[in-house]
Amino acid sequence: MRQPKGGERLIDGLIEKEWRQHRGLILMIPVLLTSGFVILGSLEAISSLGGSSLAILSWTLFLFLPLACLVLANALVASEFRQRTQIFLEGLPLPRWHLIGVKYGFGWLITSAAATLLLIIAHWAAGGSEAMTMRFAALLWSKSLGWAWFCWAAVFAHAFLGRYRILIGLVVVIGLMWVEKESGVPINRFGPFELIGDRFAFERYEIPWTEGCITLAMILVLTVLGFALGSVRDATLASLLSETMSAREKIVLTALAIFFLMLIGSNVEREYKTDPLHLPGAVDIAQNAATISAAAAVQEPTHEENEAIRSHSQSIAECLSSAATFLRIAKLPTLFMVHRRDMKPDEFDDGNLDSRQGYLIRFNMLDTPPESEILRSHILKKVLDVHQHYRLGTDERGWVLEGFASWWPLRDRQSTPTDVIRSRQLELACSGLRIDEADITGWLRFKENLEDERVASTVAAVGLMVLGQMGEESRRTFLGNVLGYNAPHDFRAWLHDTWFSVPTLLQRDLRLNSFQLAKNWTTALQSGALQSGALQSGTPTPP
Repeated sequence: MRQPKGGERLIDGLIEKEWRQHRGLILMIPVLLTSGFVILGSLEAISSLGGSSLAILSWTLFLFLPLACLVLANALVASEFRQRTQIFLEGLPLPRWHLIGVKYGFGWLITSAAATLLLIIAHWAAGGSEAMTMRFAALLWSKSLGWAWFCWAAVFAHAFLGRYRILIGLVVVIGLMWVEKESGVPINRFGPFELIGDRFAFERYEIPWTEGCITLAMILVLTVLGFALGSVRDATLASLLSETMSAREKIVLTALAIFFLMLIGSNVEREYKTDPLHLPGAVDIAQNAATISAAAAVQEPTHEENEAIRSHSQSIAECLSSAATFLRIAKLPTLFMVHRRDMKPDEFDDGNLDSRQGYLIRFNMLDTPPESEILRSHILKKVLDVHQHYRLGTDERGWVLEGFASWWPLRDRQSTPTDVIRSRQLELACSGLRIDEADITGWLRFKENLEDERVASTVAAVGLMVLGQMGEESRRTFLGNVLGYNAPHDFRAWLHDTWFSVPTLLQRDLRLNSFQLAKNWTTALQSGALQSGALQSGTPTPP
C-alpha cells in the first residue's frame, strides 16, 4: 500500500485544520442558501415573475451565493492575515502557493457543493413539474458551477485586499452600475451574469460556449490575481493590507465614501421623472432661448384678455431672449404665465414647480402692463434662479441676481446710477447707505436690514452698473459666468460654485477685489454729481 509523502501529509493536515477551524461556518452555508431559496420562493412577486423553482434558483445563486462566498473568504483569508495566524503556516516546509492553493481549493469545493445542493433542492421543490433530462440537468449544473466558481475566484482575490476591500468592492459595484446605465453596456448579458440570466431555467439545448469561455477567462484572471496578492514578496503586501487603518486613512476613506454616496444620490435624483406641465388653450411662443406658455385661469377668456395674454407673451419673450443672449445662455427654462382676474396690479403668485419643469407665475395681465419694470424684473430674477435650480439666491450671488434683474429692464432708459435712484425716488434712502466687503458676501443679511425690497433691488442695480467701470465686455463676461452657467441638477453645481466663487470671478474677469468694489459702490450711491453715462459706458470715474 502506497504511503503518502511528507508534503501530501502536510496538505492533508492543512485541509483537516481548515475543516476543524471553520466547520461551524461551513455547515451554516447550506442553511443560509436554503433559507434564501425559501424566502425568495415565498415572495409572490418573484414567484410569479420567475414561473418555476429553477428561476428561483437563479435568483438565489445571484443574491445569496456571493454573500456566502464573502463570509467564507473572510474566514479563510481575511481573518487569517488580520490575526497573523498565517505566520505559523508559513513555517511549514511547503511552498507558499501550496498554502494559498489549499485555501482556494477548499473554498471552491465548498462553494461548488453548495451550488449543487441548491440545484437538488430546486429540483425537489419543483415536485416533478419540470421535465428534467440529462442534457438539461447537465446544463443547469455546469452553469451553476461556473457562476459559483466565478464568485469564489472574485471574493478570494478580494479578501487579500485587507482593509481596503470594502472600498474597492463599492467602487467595483458602483462602476458596473454606472457602465450599464451611462454607456448602455448590458452587464447582465455578459459572461458569468448571462449563465444565470433570464434563460437559466428555460434553455434546454443550447450550450453557452461564448459565455462559458468568458467566465473561464475571468476566473483565470481573478485566480491569478488572488495568488499574486497572497504570494508577492512573501505575502508582505497581503500582510500590510490586513493591518488596521490609521486615522488619516479613515478620514480619506470616509471622504471617499461620502463622495460615492453623493454620486449615487445625484444619479438617483437625475433619474427622478418630473411630469411636463401643460396649460389648456395656451399661447405658446419660442424665441431663441426663451419659451413661454401663457393661458387664462378662466373657462372663456374675453377678447381683451386674449389680447393681453398675447401681448405679455411677446413682450416677456423679447426681454428673456435679449437677456439670455447677453448672458450667453443657450436655453432658458420654460416660463408659464397664468392670467388671474382676482389679482391686483403688480401682484404676483409663484407656482410650485420643480426647477426642471420651469417657472410658473400667476398675475392679472389686464391690469399689469406688459412693459411693467416690476413684472420684468420679477420674471427675470425667478427664471434665472430656476435655470440654476434655485441656487442664485444666496449670500454670495444674491446681489448679482437681484442687480441684473433690476438693471436689465431699464438699461436703455437710464444712463447712470444717479438717474436710476432718482427715477425711483429713493435718493434719501440710498444716499445714506454704505457698502462694505461683508455686505457683498452677506447680501441676504444686508437686504434684510434694509427692510425695503425696492431699495435693495435699486442698490443691487447700482452695484451692477458700477462694474461697468472695468469695461462693458468684462462686465458681461462676469455676469455670464455667474448667471449664465448651465448648472447640472446634482452636486457638480456645488463644486463649481465653490471653485468659481464670486470674489474669484470678480478678480479674474474684472481685475477687481471686494474692497475696491465696495468703495466704488458706496461712492455711486452717495454721490449725486456723477457724470452722465460714465458708469454705464464703462468709462472709469475719476478719483
